[in-house]
Amino acid sequence: MMHLLFLSEVAMIAAVMKPLWLALTLALVLVAATPAPVQAALELTRMYQAQIAVNDQSVAQRNQALREALTYTLLKVSGDEQVLSHDLVQSALQNVSKFVVQYGYRQAPAVTQPKSNSSNLSNDDTSPAPVQELQLWVQFDQPQIDRLLQEAGSGVWSNLRPELLIWTVYEDLNLRRRLLGSGDNHEASEFMQQLVTHANARGLPIKLPLLDLNDSMSLSVLDVWARFEDTLAFASSRYSPDGVITARVYQAEPTPSDAAIEGAAESAPQWVLDWVLQLGELRWRGEVSSSEQVQLAQLFISDVTAQLAQRYRISSHAGSTQQWQLQVQNVTSLTQAIAAEQFLLALPSVANVQLEAYGEHTAQFNLLLQTNPGQILQAIDLSKQMRPVSVPGHETEPAQPNYRERFLAPQTPEQPPKTPPMPVYRWVGSE
Repeated sequence: MMHLLFLSEVAMIAAVMKPLWLALTLALVLVAATPAPVQAALELTRMYQAQIAVNDQSVAQRNQALREALTYTLLKVSGDEQVLSHDLVQSALQNVSKFVVQYGYRQAPAVTQPKSNSSNLSNDDTSPAPVQELQLWVQFDQPQIDRLLQEAGSGVWSNLRPELLIWTVYEDLNLRRRLLGSGDNHEASEFMQQLVTHANARGLPIKLPLLDLNDSMSLSVLDVWARFEDTLAFASSRYSPDGVITARVYQAEPTPSDAAIEGAAESAPQWVLDWVLQLGELRWRGEVSSSEQVQLAQLFISDVTAQLAQRYRISSHAGSTQQWQLQVQNVTSLTQAIAAEQFLLALPSVANVQLEAYGEHTAQFNLLLQTNPGQILQAIDLSKQMRPVSVPGHETEPAQPNYRERFLAPQTPEQPPKTPPMPVYRWVGSE
């Protein structure tokens, strides 16, 4: 009798545990099916094309739209907002027709990039556009655009660009935090829409997380807010991005010094967005603020784009042959050193590679380039064989510390500008 009772109890336990076992099995299958991280860099097309919303086909509307189109094209190609103030660029904006290959009008379902006043991009009109609108499409002459940027002291950011996954935590006025992703119906949905719009306009490939069951099982709001790298790396692997951005949006009270300068009547709370970008072992970080929450999207994308373009932009010396050195760590054998040398030699516009020194698992190479190092840096950063390593003392820092840490940072005298260090990479080709 006791034996029969025991068997019935086992059956009941099995009936209860079966759904749990199935759920656990499904979770393990999903984890096992998660693709390994691969490089997902995108080769952008139509870099020298633009579409601008217009009210009609009048000459005045066309001239204004052409100026806006050239402005956005210069920003997309160079990633450099400062170049817009150069005299040559200002002159070009007044004589846009010489850069135009062709243009035309068409009806489009949505605005592909934000409307703006080309003379002052910080005052963009980012209000939603109608469902159907008239747009001016224009194709610019690539050689002339590139030459203009070079002559203005800037450069060209190639069309091969890293695809970035953005994890965003939004803290509302009641200090409640939540993750924002694609298709969000939250009060910050307009912010997310503007994020995508401005990223498209600046030629910055981005992905937004789905925030589905897989994501909720992989990480929490706290993981993103605290920027726990291991958890973020695991949750991001399913999207196979080149880099991962963690952004925090919150409202900050003005500091006492700000209130004293601006006056009590104007010291309204500011919306702040601080961000960190990890690309391989490289880190970029920044902070933007605005009294308008939606404007943070434009400032955020501009900040990220500017910092990336500064590393990868090809300057006016791109056509000249030049010597360039880099260091590769984790080279445990001469065979790996030769493999690293062959990898570097296979890069476009690398004429020659020579192993200068080898020891203590570190190899130093001398490269003869027929292009700007920025183009080579991007090709290596986005490869599978090498991972960039941040050099201590040369990490990219925000213009201002986060407001939560502003009063804790020690006051130090101004330091002279740092010289660019030799690029350092870690060899992973054999892993």
